[in-house]
Amino acid sequence: MSPYKITHTAICLFYTSLGFKPSYLYDQGPMDLELASRVLTDLEEIVSELFSTMVVVEFSMDILFVNVAALSSHLEEFPTECFINVSTDSSFTAKCDQWALVNDLRNLSLLWSDRQLSSFVLEMQEDWCGPSVLGLMLGFPAVYYLSSEEHRLNNVLLKVITTTVNFKDRNYEIDSFSLPMEVWDKLKPVCVRRQQRIEAKGSTWPVIVSQVEIDISSLAL
Repeated sequence: MSPYKITHTAICLFYTSLGFKPSYLYDQGPMDLELASRVLTDLEEIVSELFSTMVVVEFSMDILFVNVAALSSHLEEFPTECFINVSTDSSFTAKCDQWALVNDLRNLSLLWSDRQLSSFVLEMQEDWCGPSVLGLMLGFPAVYYLSSEEHRLNNVLLKVITTTVNFKDRNYEIDSFSLPMEVWDKLKPVCVRRQQRIEAKGSTWPVIVSQVEIDISSLAL
């Protein structure tokens, strides 16, 4: 792993532990659940006050470092209008009946909060939508939902909102999500409140929230 990736991972873990986001999806190379658990255990021994509320969760081959308290808070506050159906057989709908998923994750977060174990495997359920699970776990203010196998985000104008940390004159992305511009006006207040919460937390290093509109030919969910 390059020095940049090591620093990037450390910053993402640090800001997740502070509650800037409820989970960090590790994407810097291969890591299994056992190794991730050892990493978290070592971090807790070094800085227990930061990492004592975190667990490691494996979901669909992905590894997430989860701040359980922040995740529970996010799930309790998640607005009803923030599931966006992006299926080809549907217009963009900013409300879907996915509350069984939210309740399932709430119950799991209560189990994880006991921290009798430091790592868990989150099994995909038949009535869950994978992108929705990851979006909720990562603390996005709105998440994608699929009612069919194909999405319609190809050639759609998207608003991409990214949070970066400036450390030693280099920017490190700690968070990024997209929304179709078609629903941006409706969901903008939710995103603004989220940005205000991030800014209110304060930070050792500058935290920058930026927005850009992009039109992409393909987006892999």
